[in-house]
Amino acid sequence: ILSLNKNSKQVQDIEQLVGQFNGQLVDSYMILADELSFDTIKAANRLKTLISERTRMINDKSKTAFFIDNYVRLFILSNIDYVVNVESSDRRYVILEANNELKNNFEWFENYHKWLESGGYNYIMYFLLNRDIKNFNPLVLPKTKAKTDLQLKSSDMPTKFLFDLLSGNVFIS
Repeated sequence: ILSLNKNSKQVQDIEQLVGQFNGQLVDSYMILADELSFDTIKAANRLKTLISERTRMINDKSKTAFFIDNYVRLFILSNIDYVVNVESSDRRYVILEANNELKNNFEWFENYHKWLESGGYNYIMYFLLNRDIKNFNPLVLPKTKAKTDLQLKSSDMPTKFLFDLLSGNVFIS
């Protein structure tokens, strides 16, 4: 993701993304948040603003803050189980869980990298440019088990209790 151009940034500190000073992200189109956790309500709310607002404020330290059009595409990669607070009515996050089938299969990834370098990038570009997307609706997000699990972890205690009760994980005698 990050090798595409100068408008891609990787952040490894939550303050770089949702903190007071964010001038380093002024020209960012794609942002990769690597191993960050947005598990507080405050951080999650600031993240929601970054994801869905048409403009975003740039506040470079010791300079006057200003607004720019917001075109950020945010990717969050994490091994943390509770990476962000996701409400039951969420309409912002697509949450996927990586398949462990190829974990530590260095030979497969080496061959894949060779394939990319020997024309694979062109093949992928051709595939994406020629894919029929006339029925695609970006407002309809996929409902995944990973997202449902995160929504449950983000819910309040009564909701968690009812879920456990209905799932047979809690017994009342």
